[in-house]
Amino acid sequence: MEQPSQSSLVKNVGLPAHSCNSHCHIVGPFDRFPLVEGQKNPPSEATKEDLFRLHDDLGIQRTVIVESVVHGFNHDIAIDAIKQRPADTLAVALVEPDIDPKELSALTKMGFRGARFHLVKHMRECVDFGVIREFAQKAVDANWHIQLHLHGDELLECAREIPKLPVPVVIDHMAYPNAALGVKQPEFRCLMDIMEAPNVWVKVSGCDRATRAGPPYDDVVPFASALVERYPDRVLWGTDWPHLQITPPSDDYILVDFMSRIAPSEESRIKLLVDNPDRLYGFNALAKGSSV
Repeated sequence: MEQPSQSSLVKNVGLPAHSCNSHCHIVGPFDRFPLVEGQKNPPSEATKEDLFRLHDDLGIQRTVIVESVVHGFNHDIAIDAIKQRPADTLAVALVEPDIDPKELSALTKMGFRGARFHLVKHMRECVDFGVIREFAQKAVDANWHIQLHLHGDELLECAREIPKLPVPVVIDHMAYPNAALGVKQPEFRCLMDIMEAPNVWVKVSGCDRATRAGPPYDDVVPFASALVERYPDRVLWGTDWPHLQITPPSDDYILVDFMSRIAPSEESRIKLLVDNPDRLYGFNALAKGSSV
């Protein structure tokens, strides 16, 4: 069967106005934003210009930059991107748990809305959940959410603690389900269970990481569709561009097409791409000139 062209994929989806990519990264340029030393598989440059050019082509207007470990706790790269499109760009920061509340306040004014923590055991940046509990009050005071990067086995370990956090909690990439094991696997059932808590959100992203069949990721559709259907007001979508540690990098046009299959109605796409990002990140308030 002949594959649709990139442009036809995007055209057929019909992205609503103010659509948001809620999960993407920026890498470099290295002469301005050097990598943290000791990277085992250093990524290629993927600059703000590259990202915004792609978004313009896809029809995506709003952006949430998620800081990557490749640049450590340096916020300059995200701040630089926000300054280029300040009405439509916000960020989620990597922060050290003992960060001074005054610094959180300063980051809020510069466009940051949450803190991301890694619970993936093999990462050197992995933290204990107790660290997140201790940080939670700072998040309350800053009006931030907490974003958790973890796999299914780590989700099982801390599932009871997540709903107890006093702020919105966003689970990255559906906690990386193994699509070959189906939606009844304990890890995904655990995710569905904790989504019953009103403070828990999930990014229906990372289909290219969950798949065992490859593009167009048919094996991941049941997972993301179940979340969008059952929790339509607390799901977010993102491309995860530039697809760090995936070789070759995923095709963002196919990822947009995947989104259209898990949110097939216009109403569901508006919630996923516009309404939900606005409620969590505050894009409309940003447009009115408010910092929060």
